[in-house]
Amino acid sequence: MNLTARSTYLLYWVFALAFLGLQLIGHYPAGAALKATPALLFAAFYWQNPRLPLARVLAVGFLCSAAGDVFLHLDRQALFVQGLASFLVAHLCYVLFFVRNRRRVSFARGLLALIPIAVSGILTGILYPRLGALTVPVILYIGAITAMGVSSVFVGPWPPLAYLGALVFTLSDSLIAWGKFVDPLPGALPVILVTYFLGNFGIGWGAQRANAA
Repeated sequence: MNLTARSTYLLYWVFALAFLGLQLIGHYPAGAALKATPALLFAAFYWQNPRLPLARVLAVGFLCSAAGDVFLHLDRQALFVQGLASFLVAHLCYVLFFVRNRRRVSFARGLLALIPIAVSGILTGILYPRLGALTVPVILYIGAITAMGVSSVFVGPWPPLAYLGALVFTLSDSLIAWGKFVDPLPGALPVILVTYFLGNFGIGWGAQRANAA
């Protein structure tokens, strides 16, 4: 099936909302496939439509994001490192795509890059004393998601959808990190999931508009 942008966006939310609805009923291992499908749709779209430079690198990023979805859904604790590694590679793919498709932006818009840097700096300061054996992989991951947020500032016309997606994605990951390393956040999972789907959608939508006027 050759996916169009519109059908990809529509199917993305059909599967994302179906997964969120399933979570209201209970946590089922088979739900991992449903959770991963939205990212797989973007992976398929960018693989089939390589008109943008490094579109297939972006597709690999979404494929890695889908793998991370599966790992974290199956066992958020035991498979945490595998999920972290999957999303780290995903962010590096996003960075490569964003850097290759960057454009000149206004000074004011460029200042938006300071926000992910500040957020990551604060988060690192809070998490670092608590990371223990996971210090290296978590710090590497924070560096990757920060680079993703900064590079997304320079992609696409205003409003910067990829950047907004990157910020919301960072919020989702920050909630996960806080709950794992600082203090459990009861009831945070729905917020984590919604912000994750919104973030990845913003990245996928914003990337599609990379060459728009």
